[in-house]
Amino acid sequence: CTCPCFSIQAQCKMLCYLHNVPYRPYLSQQLTHAFDVYLKILHRVNQKIQVVLNCNTREWRLRNECLACFYHIKDEPKLMFDWLVSIDGNNSLK
Repeated sequence: CTCPCFSIQAQCKMLCYLHNVPYRPYLSQQLTHAFDVYLKILHRVNQKIQVVLNCNTREWRLRNECLACFYHIKDEPKLMFDWLVSIDGNNSLK
């Protein structure tokens, strides 16, 4: 269970206000449970995506990261750009 960074009660009151429903304390509990279920579903979907894309193996990161790009030597001169990425899921780094 992941604890969100916002107050569940405040979010519940805001949702009640938006839908013109009077706030009741049990609604905060229901929202908490619904949010926990949402997070579990999201986690399981991400796990299934990792399996389909073959990104769940132990050596996947070693095969798909360029360690030389992230390895820095002491007293190495700083570059203008440490590394470049693009908005394609970083597939261009391969």
